[in-house]
Amino acid sequence: MKTRKRIACLLLASLVLVPLPVKAGQTISDYENVYVIQKSSGEVKKVISVDWIRVEGEGDYTIIDPVTAGSSPQLLLGDAAITKIDNGVEIRGRSYGLADVFYRQEVNKAPPFVLRLDIYNKGSKVQWEDLAESTGTIDIVVTFENQYKDGDLYMPWLVNMNLSLDGRSVRDLAVQNGRVMQLGSKLSALLTLQCIDESVTASISYVAVLKTEPNLSISVMPVLMTPTVPNLAELGKLSDGLAAAAKGIDGYALAITKIAQSVTTSFTTGAMDNVSLLLDMYSHILSSIYAQIDQNQVNALKSVPETLRSLSTPLRQTASAAEQMALLVDAYMQAASQALALNKQIGAVLSQEELKNRLVVNELLHQQELLLNTLTYGATLPTGNIPSLATLKASLLTLKDNSTQLARALDDAANMLAPVDTLATGLVSIKDTIGVLIHGGTVNGQTIPAMHEVSNSVSESAKRTASQLSRSMSELKNALQTLVSGGNLYGQKVPPMGELSHALRTMSAQTKQAYDESQARTSSLNRARELAEHYKSFSGIPAGAKGQVMFVVKIEDK
Repeated sequence: MKTRKRIACLLLASLVLVPLPVKAGQTISDYENVYVIQKSSGEVKKVISVDWIRVEGEGDYTIIDPVTAGSSPQLLLGDAAITKIDNGVEIRGRSYGLADVFYRQEVNKAPPFVLRLDIYNKGSKVQWEDLAESTGTIDIVVTFENQYKDGDLYMPWLVNMNLSLDGRSVRDLAVQNGRVMQLGSKLSALLTLQCIDESVTASISYVAVLKTEPNLSISVMPVLMTPTVPNLAELGKLSDGLAAAAKGIDGYALAITKIAQSVTTSFTTGAMDNVSLLLDMYSHILSSIYAQIDQNQVNALKSVPETLRSLSTPLRQTASAAEQMALLVDAYMQAASQALALNKQIGAVLSQEELKNRLVVNELLHQQELLLNTLTYGATLPTGNIPSLATLKASLLTLKDNSTQLARALDDAANMLAPVDTLATGLVSIKDTIGVLIHGGTVNGQTIPAMHEVSNSVSESAKRTASQLSRSMSELKNALQTLVSGGNLYGQKVPPMGELSHALRTMSAQTKQAYDESQARTSSLNRARELAEHYKSFSGIPAGAKGQVMFVVKIEDK
């Protein structure tokens, strides 16, 4: 019997120690506020945990909140029974769809951080309660020390501090890592600290012109607040780009050096002198042409066609005279033929009659016949050949034809040479133009300088251009050398390209280091965020419950 009683007692004890499971369909949330009452030096006086347990879903529930180092749990709000047990706090109740239970207990456990306020009035250190009676310059230095570390990773904490003052009693309120707000007659210094390492520090200062009691509220939460981070992968590309730019600058330096070495700084006027010499030669040639064009000869040339036409007139007259003489010769030939016939008739009569002196008459007739034959047919005499009248006629006709053809040729030549007048006028215009080119003047409304002036101008311009070009190329060479070697360039200090490429390589290395560090930092921040998200309770949280924790710090030096 005693054995049975002992077994029953053990079973009852096990039922007390083992939590009854929450019914299906119910969910639990545990929102924990941890109040840390401490001195400004950071010495903790008391830690009180206030849990807000919420049960969603119908039915009875039994919850074990595994609070470690807790004592004296007290129900604040809600319809539930709270019992301190060995492994925490047991909460029993019934939910009608939604049940909220608030309870508190003291926790004999140090917070996972140390918050210290170093307070100064006019440079002298004071306690928090002294500020209500203080005037003058007040400085509050806030130091937050992280006490929670998981391996090499610190817990990220977000510290929010609000110092509220009577705005009529203070001036020059300033806050580091925060901002100042005015709410009615109150001034508030809102200080925000994100601690992701071992510690972080900030300060609040003001001038109390009248005695005023400050009101301070401090909250600490496991939260990592990070701004939107740009795409850090671009840093890797930037590092590569900087390295490529450094390499490119080295190439530019080499190229510029070669260009500077090849720049000619001494120029002569040789080419332009040739131009001046050529102009002088052209001036000489044009002067010769100008002298060769004689105005009298040009005027004579213009009269050539008319002269030719005047020569054709006597030729035509000669042809007409020759033709008349041929007709006259022809008449002479007819008369001679008739005389010969008559002479024969006279000879016949004389041969029949017995006349005195018949022989003399016959001799005369014979000589007359010889003369007529000579005129008609020609003859060879001791003095030379005498052509016949037929030959004379033929010669006269040939003279006529030749004179006519020559007259026609002269007329044709005169007609062909009719443009000579235009040519002569053109030659006069050419001479005038050449004269302007040589001596200067106006052509078609354009003023043209004398050619020797142009030649002199070209020569002087060549000298100036060569001097300016030599000076400019010398400046260019110096500028190129300065770009490579460094120095003053047009009033600006230019670093050597070697230093620039070295700086770019240094920037590339630093950018790569920043990229690598940012990658490591990003990984570390992601781990820290996960660490904060998993930190749901300070004193303990029921199994399977959703949780959230916040610390509220109250300063009490006395």
